[in-house]
Parts: sequence; C-alpha cells; structure tokens
Amino acid sequence: MPGADGIMLHDSRTWISITDQDPIVRSKIATDGNAGLMEVIAEKLRADDFAFGESGAANIATHPAQTVLRLRPDGDRWTA
Repeated sequence: MPGADGIMLHDSRTWISITDQDPIVRSKIATDGNAGLMEVIAEKLRADDFAFGESGAANIATHPAQTVLRLRPDGDRWTA
C-alpha cells in the first residue's frame, strides 16, 4: 500500500502528504529530534507535491485535478 508521497520540514514541523488517502498531516519536532503526535491539517486534498512560501502557506500541486492551491498553517485553503 502506498504511503507518504511528499515530506517537508517547515517551522519545526514535519508535513506529510499521503496522496492515496488524501490528507496532509503534520507533526511538531521536539528539541530532542523526536516527533510529536500527528495532526491532520487537511482532508480530501490529493496533494502530489508541495513547497512553502514566504507567507508560511504550503503551495500544493494537486492530482488528478492538476491545479495549484495554497494551504495556510491553520488548514484554510484557496486556489493560487
């Protein structure tokens, strides 16, 4: 079964997209390097890949819609 498609480090958190299940999850990284609990930041979002912009929002390429959208750290999203 496929797992993580994209993994990015941003703002002391690990962000993970899981394309076949459609969420984006994140986990805070502790000072000792251990990961905290996973938090679902977005559901029903088929993210193919993503990168972070200066605003702190994730710029996401979607699949199969072939669109680009932005996901704010609070989970709000809008089409770029």
